[in-house]
Amino acid sequence: MVTRAEEIAFASGLSYYDAFMVASNDILDEQVKTIAIPRRFTTTVRDIWQQQMRFSRRTGKRAFKMMEHPKFRAAFDFLEMRGQFEGDDIAELAHWWDQFQRGDRNQRNKMVLQINEGDKSGSNRRRRRPQRRKKPQAKSS
Repeated sequence: MVTRAEEIAFASGLSYYDAFMVASNDILDEQVKTIAIPRRFTTTVRDIWQQQMRFSRRTGKRAFKMMEHPKFRAAFDFLEMRGQFEGDDIAELAHWWDQFQRGDRNQRNKMVLQINEGDKSGSNRRRRRPQRRKKPQAKSS
């Protein structure tokens, strides 16, 4: 699916996230042609696939928010299974999430701080505020 998403992103100019969703729809559409899959299952499958992309974003409050997602456990189980087959980065990511959800609040905060320290690229960047438009002055006659 990742390869298909990259092809779509390159060909159409869509963002990777949007291309990933198009690729997942293509895959499910192909499957529905041969087997009947109820919508309640395809919705869950899409949700779990979307979560896979979000697992790598662990900075700030994202990791804590991720655990609040109703399908977190199903998505995590799928991530672990992917880690067994794909290995390396995915397996390491699955291990991090396993430790994160087993840890207490202090351990979780430490883990997120370590990720934040490792990601120095955005820490020095300041957000730009949009400039306010000045109100036109009333003409005096």
